[in-house]
Amino acid sequence: MNLWNKIKNLWKGKKKKNQIQSTEEIAEEKSELAKEEETVENECSQKRVMIRKEIHVACPTMSKREYKKKMKEDANWMPGLEALDEELGQLYEDQKPERLDRAMLSKVNRGSGKQLDGYCFYTSINGYKHLISYGMSELYAKEEAYGQEKSKWGYEMTMKLAQERTMDAMWATNIMANLARYTFTSEECLSNGMLISGDGTPLKPHTNSKITALLVTEDEELPLLPTLNGTVQFLQLVGITQEENEWLKAHPDQIEQFIAAMKEENPMLVTDLNREENCKIITEEDGITDLKDECVSTVEE
Repeated sequence: MNLWNKIKNLWKGKKKKNQIQSTEEIAEEKSELAKEEETVENECSQKRVMIRKEIHVACPTMSKREYKKKMKEDANWMPGLEALDEELGQLYEDQKPERLDRAMLSKVNRGSGKQLDGYCFYTSINGYKHLISYGMSELYAKEEAYGQEKSKWGYEMTMKLAQERTMDAMWATNIMANLARYTFTSEECLSNGMLISGDGTPLKPHTNSKITALLVTEDEELPLLPTLNGTVQFLQLVGITQEENEWLKAHPDQIEQFIAAMKEENPMLVTDLNREENCKIITEEDGITDLKDECVSTVEE
């Protein structure tokens, strides 16, 4: 074999070797890519996507005369309820809510104003149940309600619950019912930043949950709602531990910072009865305190 042929054979061998290496590298890259995709999918399944939609519900244009006329023409007209359903419909689009106690909706008109009229549950794409009360705002057509600054008490309560089944989240309706009864009786409303301490026992009776108290904040998914009967604010009840409750009592000026820290791990402020760890803002402050004590003791020595 002459030198030229030897060189050609050598080149062919190198080329073939390079092709094999290239194929192996491609296979390795594909394997790594598949692993990365699997990791991303696992992370997405653990940390659900958070989507906050832009919602805008315009207050219907209607004069008081038109309002009274519609009241007479339609005895079942409920402008407040219609407004609530419109806003929730924008957030959850075509989802049909699970409604409770809708049969009670006529009781207020018969004079029973010491209870909520109903509740509804929606299922969020983020994996929790979204509970909304009906009855803290004025649902019905009433001449004296038209054009008020706020609708009845001016708010509805909401809660985001880490349960997959509605029946497992029903305990929260009892909490709303008790808070509503308290407001109807004492005429004291809930407000943004309010602490509801309770008696130190779990929010859900007969459990070992460390969630014993509530913090009231604005439900960021549901903006202020204008209705013919006045505006409605959506106040979210967030379950907190006894330690968090005591810390917030001692630091009332840091409620906003506490909520911000809580959102880093729990963006939608979902109440999870199985949560055992306190918000990191408490842990961090305890760590700083311990460090200061250590420094003091070292100096004294």
